[in-house]
Amino acid sequence: MYKKEQLSIVEDTLHGDFPVDFDLLMAIMYQQSPTTDLKKEAAKMKWLIELISKIDGVSVSHKEGNIYCTKGVAEYYPTVVAHYDTAQDYHKGLQIFKTDDWVFGFDNDTGEQCGLGLDDAVGICFAIQMLKMMPVCKVFLPCGEERGLVGTNRCDMSFFDNSLVVTQLDRRSYTTDFIKFTNGLQVWNPDHIDLIKPLMKKYGYKPSDGTATDVGGLRRRGLKVSSHNLSCGYFNEHSDSEVASVSLMINAFSFAYEMLTMLAERNIPLDFPVPEYKPTKYDWYSDPFYWEADGKTAIDKPINSSYRDYNERIEDMYCEHNDPTSRLELMHFSNYYGTTQGGFKIDFLHQETVDESSMEGICPVCMGHEIDVTNDLLIETACEDCESIFNVPADRVDAMKKSLKQISLGKMEFYKIRN
Repeated sequence: MYKKEQLSIVEDTLHGDFPVDFDLLMAIMYQQSPTTDLKKEAAKMKWLIELISKIDGVSVSHKEGNIYCTKGVAEYYPTVVAHYDTAQDYHKGLQIFKTDDWVFGFDNDTGEQCGLGLDDAVGICFAIQMLKMMPVCKVFLPCGEERGLVGTNRCDMSFFDNSLVVTQLDRRSYTTDFIKFTNGLQVWNPDHIDLIKPLMKKYGYKPSDGTATDVGGLRRRGLKVSSHNLSCGYFNEHSDSEVASVSLMINAFSFAYEMLTMLAERNIPLDFPVPEYKPTKYDWYSDPFYWEADGKTAIDKPINSSYRDYNERIEDMYCEHNDPTSRLELMHFSNYYGTTQGGFKIDFLHQETVDESSMEGICPVCMGHEIDVTNDLLIETACEDCESIFNVPADRVDAMKKSLKQISLGKMEFYKIRN
């Protein structure tokens, strides 16, 4: 929830004058696409393709749930990224309201406030407006960001070969963040920060670090130009109290549009070469390592014998799961997705996504940081935030489902799941 002192951020923000198309924003939000409902996500993809195809000069293609849009012919393209799935439930009675200051939702069937999917309907709205307003532009709309960067992890990276810069509006606005570091990686070249400092000062943005989003996933896959994520006006994402500040949204659109326009006129790619990969003791397929008790920090020093004994026992019991190909047999479950007793089986996450996000201390489902890693093989890695359990071996599935059922019935605490 936003707090009273945080409202001053809204009140003190220079609004800019970008003509945000709030009718378009509402249309996007009404086309609900919960990340757990693949049919509704597919319907959203079809709807977006039909909508964008009507924009003059824009070519649209899609593959494996991802949408690729190009407008105009250019040597280099300013590029916008926004995911179209949401971490919200479906609300049959959804009603969206806009005042001079706020956008919020109400469920007429329940009589309660509800979430809108502003994360990342705001980014989608900006992306479509860029296709309408800029003479040349590229837009990438991936699926499944909220369930582990699914679309980004299988996208065609050649689409970005002639990108000038990559921008994403997919960040809450408790502070006005210009995310230069996310997914455990530097995504914005420090050499390019001076180019946009005047605009950052004008619109009140400050460099900051994030957790996980598509631009970070693209960088991990080899994106060779600077990219960033931007606070864009919404608060309390992923919850029924989700709202958006009109002034902060206008401010974000104004900043991003002015930045893209300025860089397009400059027409020099913001090169950010991917460093040569050199395995370290902290990498998954490298030498064994141990974790601190926080489950996030790799260490190379003696640890208590009970922890080492447990770790070695897991490695001995499940040594075959040190092979990347055999890891495809592992299963993942979560109580996050509804009330299914026994846990909802997660079969839409790539195993590589699960392992990489866990290694970074990030939950691939809720993007939280309460991941509990207790062994080198990441077997039965848990997130208490969303009550998810990852990398469950086949011979442990039945027992795990029974435990998850007890948890969903309130008869067992989640932290006891591996006891």
